Amino acid sequence: MTAAQSACPESAAGRDPKMLDRRSHALAAAGAVAAAGAVLLGGAYIAGSILEVPAPAGAEAAMTAGWEEVAGDGTLTADQLQQLRAHGWSCPELADLGLTLESARSLKVNGRPAVEMTFTADGERLMLVEQHPLPGEDGQPVINGVTGRPVAADGFSAAGSPAGPAVFGSDEHPGRKVVAAGSVTYTFESSLPVKSLPRAVEELSLLESARLARAGADPEPMERIVRGLAMFTRAGWSL
Repeated sequence: MTAAQSACPESAAGRDPKMLDRRSHALAAAGAVAAAGAVLLGGAYIAGSILEVPAPAGAEAAMTAGWEEVAGDGTLTADQLQQLRAHGWSCPELADLGLTLESARSLKVNGRPAVEMTFTADGERLMLVEQHPLPGEDGQPVINGVTGRPVAADGFSAAGSPAGPAVFGSDEHPGRKVVAAGSVTYTFESSLPVKSLPRAVEELSLLESARLARAGADPEPMERIVRGLAMFTRAGWSL
């Protein structure tokens, strides 16, 4: 026996192949878990970093003025929707859900400026109404954009975390949901409730969760990750 063999009694040639195989599988599994964790934390960091600065004083007046300037009362083009976004309106595209914008128009719901967008995909028709308050409004009831009545009058009840957007729904109207966060209200109505509606509500809830969660101009990396994870949870994501 050589000196090298004495120092390493378990040489490569003498190792149990089964033990090596188990070690390889364990290392591969650990690597996969680490990669998945990195993806999750990376996504949470990004989500926690896109938080928007709260709307400054007078934002409602600016948005109403922008609506009156761009929208008026009638059909809206793609360029006009982009102009509304520049004035602070969301006018979400929902393209990631496979939905195609069919038409858009401006209207008033219970006296408030609103934009109605209709999307289609594979036999489904999804309508979205985005509402914003008039200047100086505060503490007004959440309005169902389809009926123009308060959600309570339509028999809707709220679900979700108090820290995030409230989602109102009713068993009598499974194809209709209302998302309320801060000063914006989104009303959805779908011809196929189990198809794109849950994902559309989730996407808008996540967007508004980001706005509501804003709590500082330059949060630390760990704080961003925690906020991002919290947003994922409030929006109904599976971790």
